[in-house]
Amino acid sequence: MSRILSIPKIHIWPYLLCLILLLSGCTEKHVPRVSVEMIALAREEDGDVMVPKFMTSDGSEWDPVTELNRQVESLENLYLSAQADEDHSFLLESYPDSSNPDYLQVTLYYEESYGTESEASLQSLVYDQDQGVILRNQDALTMAGISGVQVSSAVGKAYPSFQRGEDELHSTEVQGFAIDENGKVSDFYVKLFIYTEESDLYPDGKYELFYVYHTEDGSVAPFPFR
Repeated sequence: MSRILSIPKIHIWPYLLCLILLLSGCTEKHVPRVSVEMIALAREEDGDVMVPKFMTSDGSEWDPVTELNRQVESLENLYLSAQADEDHSFLLESYPDSSNPDYLQVTLYYEESYGTESEASLQSLVYDQDQGVILRNQDALTMAGISGVQVSSAVGKAYPSFQRGEDELHSTEVQGFAIDENGKVSDFYVKLFIYTEESDLYPDGKYELFYVYHTEDGSVAPFPFR
């Protein structure tokens, strides 16, 4: 009488899962801690021109840090080149925010004038320490669960209360944002393009204003730094 051998079943999936987890742990990306230091680019009569310098805690190379410093350097170069040209001026101001240690935040405000033409803009440099990535305006809108169109619409509706004479709002643009101590996007910085009558003050018949959209209640207020 022949005997049938009983071979125990081997469940291979748990072993494969362990192997996958082990391999993923070995290839996990190292995210260095990043800090920012404000350094003096130049000294002026009304104070030093301060700019941010980003660096890793261990001195290692890190692509997001390189990119952040590159963006700052491009504005530094514009500022320095303007010093050698009497027809060219460049105002550069930096506003660091230390409300949340998990996000490095510096807002750069700058005004460039060349002859009779001038333009003001701002830029928020925000770095997520945990994810190791730079956050852009679109990222902030996604985090806040709102669109740029909604923000612009709210600012446009609020503009009449800030309107100067017959000046006309032409368009708006989200140019920066801030994250609060709870990790929520609390503010969006919005640039307003205003049309006005041509004059010595506004030879091009236009200028810019900046306002803040508060996500908590949808209110709009003047930009706090200018």
